[in-house]
Amino acid sequence: MIPKALLMIFVLTTFMSEHVFANKPAPLRPKKKAGPKVNTSPFLDVLTFSGPTVLRNQNVQSLEVNGKLQFHNINVKGKAHIVGPTENSDHGQFGSLEITGSFIASNIKTNQLVVTGNVKLRNLNVSNNTHIIGSFHAKSAHLKDLYVFGNNILLDNVYVLSILIQKMNNVHEQQVLRLKGRTVVSGNITFGSGKGIIEVGPRVIIKGRISRGAIVKKIQER
Repeated sequence: MIPKALLMIFVLTTFMSEHVFANKPAPLRPKKKAGPKVNTSPFLDVLTFSGPTVLRNQNVQSLEVNGKLQFHNINVKGKAHIVGPTENSDHGQFGSLEITGSFIASNIKTNQLVVTGNVKLRNLNVSNNTHIIGSFHAKSAHLKDLYVFGNNILLDNVYVLSILIQKMNNVHEQQVLRLKGRTVVSGNITFGSGKGIIEVGPRVIIKGRISRGAIVKKIQER
């Protein structure tokens, strides 16, 4: 038999050991530095972000971003709605794309494009209408109907069905449309104000009518 004194010492030692280890504080983890959220998971159906965001290799149903966005190789089957500048981005495919903020990107394909902000795009394909409030520069693009509420439009090697440059109230700057490279306008070019300037390169083709009052200038390209 174990003496009662030894038994009590054993029980007390076991209790104190369990109590101390059970309440041992967890080791401190180093804090991560703040920065843009980066998401690389290819399996999410819906993405929603607030704040600066970087997306890579995404295949999702819809996208909502409230903040600055940069993307590389994303496919949004439905609607993408961005409130914030979207720049330094490439390879995006969208059901529809709506941006409030500047948009600078390349290799973009979408059914519909709506941007409130200045736009500079390369390799763009829009199967339905394009609506821009701001300047619009596109190089190597295929567009349907283009509606622009702005003063500065440049199309370089672009096929477009028709162009409507809408009138800007209380703005005295002339609205200028520059057509360069092998740009083809299949339909009409219309200025909502009834007047504007169209600068046309030597290889540009305009198949439709031009608004009365528009001034057409031939330009040389290097």
